[in-house]
Amino acid sequence: MYKEAINLITAALVAIAIPSCSNGKSEEQIKAEELYGLAQSKYDSSNYEEAILYIDSLVKTYPGVIDVQRNAMHLKTLIVEKKTIADSIANDSIILANKAVVDSLAKQFQFVKTKDMVEGYSVLNSIGADRLVKATGIEPRINEAGEIYLLSSLYGNAVGHTSLRVSGTSGQVETGMVPQDNANNYRFRDGSTQVEMVTFSKEKCDTFCQFIAANRNDKLTVSFCGRKSTQVVLTDRAKSEIATTYDYATKKSELKHAEDMRLYYSKKLQITRRQIRATATNITGDKKE
Repeated sequence: MYKEAINLITAALVAIAIPSCSNGKSEEQIKAEELYGLAQSKYDSSNYEEAILYIDSLVKTYPGVIDVQRNAMHLKTLIVEKKTIADSIANDSIILANKAVVDSLAKQFQFVKTKDMVEGYSVLNSIGADRLVKATGIEPRINEAGEIYLLSSLYGNAVGHTSLRVSGTSGQVETGMVPQDNANNYRFRDGSTQVEMVTFSKEKCDTFCQFIAANRNDKLTVSFCGRKSTQVVLTDRAKSEIATTYDYATKKSELKHAEDMRLYYSKKLQITRRQIRATATNITGDKKE
């Protein structure tokens, strides 16, 4: 699209390159006005990207034609206003769609934070707190920043695991590695039973969780990988829990971004409208009717 637009501008410049003068106008004035006319035409037909390209070409090619430059700068502010309004409307649609999903999913989660915890987390009601005690499995959670993370537990099978790998009919994905000397990789004994627990941050487990969410209806096997490895087949319940938590965290993130963008577009529109008034004054002068 961009290449086609550049070719369009080049063709336009060639077409108006034929020397001509009328009404005492210089050749540069005529060419600049014709480029401005093309930009105006694109604006009128809502082809804003192409209109901007014509304006940028005009500004670069004919910097000395001040009156046309001023008109072009004013037109550019009008284009930015139109684009900002369109982007804002599209963004509001994202907020509306995601908020409905987030509000619905929120009812399935509870927030857990005891007096001994520095930071709490959200977890599905079906999981609750401390489900991994005396159990092997993986548990999805969402931290207070709204980011998904995984807690893995290997009970009674010491393999020194530092990563997880999920395999299915459509391929396999591995988490990032958490070395054994990392504070998020810890081992302890429950009586005589060796227990390994690893916390995988969003950066290390996002793709892993995404794969499970996308393949939740397939048979999936998770490998605990370290000095040795051991495997477990994910139950339908575990796949559903990971997929739901991933969906919830993703939609919350998209909603927050869209809400931040709503403020951005509001401020951008205010600034653009000030620029519209300023560039209009540059054209007409400071005369007041």
